[in-house]
Amino acid sequence: MSRIRLVPLLVAIAALPPRGGPLRAQAPGAASAIVVATLPLPADLRSGATVVSVNEGGHPDTLRAGTNSMVCLTDTPADTLLDVRCYHATFVPLIYAARQLYHAGLSETAVAARMAAEIRSGRLPRPPIPTAGYRVYGPLREYNPVTQELGPGIDRWQSIHMPFATTTGVGVAGVEHGTNPYMMAEGTWWAHVMIMQRPLRY
Repeated sequence: MSRIRLVPLLVAIAALPPRGGPLRAQAPGAASAIVVATLPLPADLRSGATVVSVNEGGHPDTLRAGTNSMVCLTDTPADTLLDVRCYHATFVPLIYAARQLYHAGLSETAVAARMAAEIRSGRLPRPPIPTAGYRVYGPLREYNPVTQELGPGIDRWQSIHMPFATTTGVGVAGVEHGTNPYMMAEGTWWAHVMIMQRPLRY
C-alpha cells in the first residue's frame, strides 16, 4: 500500500472554524467566489455554509466560516467552466483525502482501494449517516454574475453519499434512466445516489 500520508482530519479542522466565528479578512474577489461557490445549495442554506478554496493537493483555505453543516468548494479560476460543489461537513474530510491521493498521481482504482482501506481501518472518518451533496456544472458564460442566475446550459444535481452502499441495499437502479434517482460508484467510498434536475448532456 502507498505510504502517502493523508491529513484530512487536520485540514478539516482548519477548514471548519467554530460555528459563528468571525470571518477572516477577504482578499479581493473572495466575496464573489463565495457567492458562486454556494450556488448549488438551496437558498436557505447558502448564507450559513462554510466556503473553502481547495488547492490541487487537496488542502483547503477557508474563505468564510459557516454556521450550518454544509461546506462549499470554490470554482477553479481562469477556465471557461463553472464547476462548484457542496458537501456535508462530515463527508468533506473524505473529499480532501481523495484529492490528495489524486494529486500524488494515484489512479482512480488505486484511490478507491486506498480510500476503502483508510475508512474501514478508522483512519479516515466515515459519516455516521447518509449525507447530501450538491453540484452545478456547465459553461461559465451561462452564469449571470449580476442576477446570480444559472442559464439552461448549466446542469444541476444533488447526491446522497453513502460510502460502500449497494443498489440492492438502498433500493435504487444502478444505471441512469431519465431523471430517476440511481446509484453511482456502487460499493465504493464514493457510492452515492444521484438526483438530477434534468438529464446530463455528457
